[in-house]
Amino acid sequence: MKSEYSLIIDNSSWLLGNGNNIKFWSDSWCGTTIGEKLNIPSPIVSQMSSKVNDFIIGHQWAIPSSLQNLFPQLCQILDQVSIPQVSLEDKLVWKSSSTRSLSLKEAYLYKAQVGQKIHWAKIIWSPDIPPSKSMMV
Repeated sequence: MKSEYSLIIDNSSWLLGNGNNIKFWSDSWCGTTIGEKLNIPSPIVSQMSSKVNDFIIGHQWAIPSSLQNLFPQLCQILDQVSIPQVSLEDKLVWKSSSTRSLSLKEAYLYKAQVGQKIHWAKIIWSPDIPPSKSMMV
């Protein structure tokens, strides 16, 4: 799992709940990351540790005026994201899945190489032939 962590993160996004688990600048929770949308260099973004809930007060965005002056388009980006009125947990979802959850099957299908179809494979792996004989062939 460790070796595939970046792949999982690149293909996942956060659904905003209470904002406690989502990094404001570097997590994908409003499309792409806020750092990418504002063209902030990644070495700088990696040092920014604010969580989304740091900018929410009473189910409303509370962006300091210094940030609004520095990044005028930030408020426009945040206006596209609705804050839940009920306190829910943040949820990491898989972008490529219809159910939005990452199951083992979804991960396998995503990572599996599309192989060559072999016409004789169905003959060998037939229900009429015991598996031990098929393995020998």
